[in-house]
Amino acid sequence: MPAMVGLGGIAGIAGWLIWRQPDGGRAYRQALNLWGCQIGLSALWGPLFFGMRLFLPALGVAITVVASALLTVFAFANRSRPAASLMLPGALAAVYAAYLNAGFWWLNR
Repeated sequence: MPAMVGLGGIAGIAGWLIWRQPDGGRAYRQALNLWGCQIGLSALWGPLFFGMRLFLPALGVAITVVASALLTVFAFANRSRPAASLMLPGALAAVYAAYLNAGFWWLNR
């Protein structure tokens, strides 16, 4: 049976594609730093939204996740088009999560 790879696994594969590129430089480090920030912010959003039900702070984090996801896609596109393509579903999921988060905040204010 084939293994299922979720969005986190796809983001990991995209990061690996960038990491294994030769000629690391400033753009290389910036792309991986953005990738790491996106993963960290995404990990922060879940407990804020689901665990503590702090919808407004979670919305702020969600908007930051969307911004970092889009910046990561553009930074990856400069290094590897396949890696950037792998990051697109996660960026779209972040946009959708931010939209739902805004709705929860609006209805519970």
